[in-house]
Amino acid sequence: MTYIICCAVFFSFGFIVGSILKSAVYDNQDWGVLKWDSKSMGFRHVQNGSFLMQGEKIIMAINIDSSKIPDGGIKYTKRQRGHYEVGS
Repeated sequence: MTYIICCAVFFSFGFIVGSILKSAVYDNQDWGVLKWDSKSMGFRHVQNGSFLMQGEKIIMAINIDSSKIPDGGIKYTKRQRGHYEVGS
């Protein structure tokens, strides 16, 4: 009985800590929304007040500070199942 209670307490504690860390890491990123522009043949930032319609090509992305990339660059490779990794 005490084992079940201890498991429930630790599970609850882990869930709460995970929720806090998620908001601290994921939600506080510098997210941007990009929409396909056929005139420029590329994605452009969506302006405030713009409408996003069904069927449009839309990307949600994070701005990355490229000054933190080491000299010589980094190698970008694609893994299986759509997961991406950046290797050196």
